[in-house]
Amino acid sequence: MLKTILTLHIQNLVDLPNDTKEEVINDLIRVEALGVLESYSLDLDSHNTLEIDYQITYKSDKFLSIQYIGSALNKGGAYPLNVFYTTNIDVDKEIKVKLTDLLEIDEAFVQELKNGIYRSYDDNLNLREEGVMRDYWSGIKDQELLNDLKYTDEADGANNSVIFSYLTQDSLGISLSVPHALGDHLEMEIGYEKLSENIKGDNSPWD
Repeated sequence: MLKTILTLHIQNLVDLPNDTKEEVINDLIRVEALGVLESYSLDLDSHNTLEIDYQITYKSDKFLSIQYIGSALNKGGAYPLNVFYTTNIDVDKEIKVKLTDLLEIDEAFVQELKNGIYRSYDDNLNLREEGVMRDYWSGIKDQELLNDLKYTDEADGANNSVIFSYLTQDSLGISLSVPHALGDHLEMEIGYEKLSENIKGDNSPWD
């Protein structure tokens, strides 16, 4: 079964001095990693394939950020779907952290996102060429994007645009669902120094 295969690849992802905390967080990661099945409407069927690799993009005593990237093919599908999703964890509290837990999402944030740095996940894919990025953003209304961003990192149907966030050492990354011709997903990164006005509380990853 697809679920079993994926579980075998993600077990014991985090090694912590505290055995109890390690078990709780690894269980949380397993649940989150399997959440892709719902987010991308993938069926648990032996005829479907899902290949996912992961990368820890940020790790500190307080926070952990994980990217999952790969491809999925449902039986009868015309082509594989490029898959990207994430898990952000507050290690102290042993809970999942969503974008709205860390930042106030407003019009200024939308503009920072549109002006962010594009990160291609494939050497053969470059949306900067021939004005593709410009044309994409010109077709996105700010208010619609603002509304969609408020559901970032949700694992249920509320996250209609399949938007996820991740952390790096110096930037916040946002992944958005795009048409297959553009790669199925698009990643933009914003330097932390540009987010100071949007930070919620004092317990942020970039303190």
